[in-house]
Amino acid sequence: MPVIVWVVDDDDHLRTLLVDVLKAFGLDARGASGADAFLLAYADVGRGHPQVLSIDYSMPGTDGIAALRLARRAGFDGPALMLSGVVDLPHVVEAMQQGMLTVLPKPVDLEAYARQVDEAAAVAEQEHRRREERERQSARFALLTARESEVLVALGEGLMNKQVADRLGLSIKTVETHRHQLMEKLELHTAGSLMRCAVEYRLRAADEGRETLH
Repeated sequence: MPVIVWVVDDDDHLRTLLVDVLKAFGLDARGASGADAFLLAYADVGRGHPQVLSIDYSMPGTDGIAALRLARRAGFDGPALMLSGVVDLPHVVEAMQQGMLTVLPKPVDLEAYARQVDEAAAVAEQEHRRREERERQSARFALLTARESEVLVALGEGLMNKQVADRLGLSIKTVETHRHQLMEKLELHTAGSLMRCAVEYRLRAADEGRETLH
């Protein structure tokens, strides 16, 4: 799935130049003249694609940092880069606190800029794939019965079949049947993959339990 790169800058000439440079790198670059235009365009696309934000700090109305804050609230979770004519330490710290990947100075070094955005796009694509897999895994976990969940948690604690049977008051044969059902429902093919999945499930269950307590 192609990575969308949003180039947000109120300077029409520079924005067009940056979009053209990124397209020459093979990226799906799209321009927006300000925060409002970007947020509207992002709302149309949603989170269905991996995305990168390249944004100017100093724009009329909403500045780059505030725009990123609004984008995060709207669900944007991709890497972000900021362009700025003034790059001092407080400026950089403020940007990083809002999740900026890097701050690049103006005038823009086009080659360095394209390289940074291309690297950010690779990160966005990787994170998007991980999120999609987590979502698929969550959907598979939702198919488990209460007993299958108990067996999976026990396996995630490193218990052997007999130990799982003793804890849950089951026969070893029943535990083996549950293991087989878990392999099918979770689309797993090896005992090792089942154990890794069981550990992940146990950790998720523990995290959800802590969140419930709070």
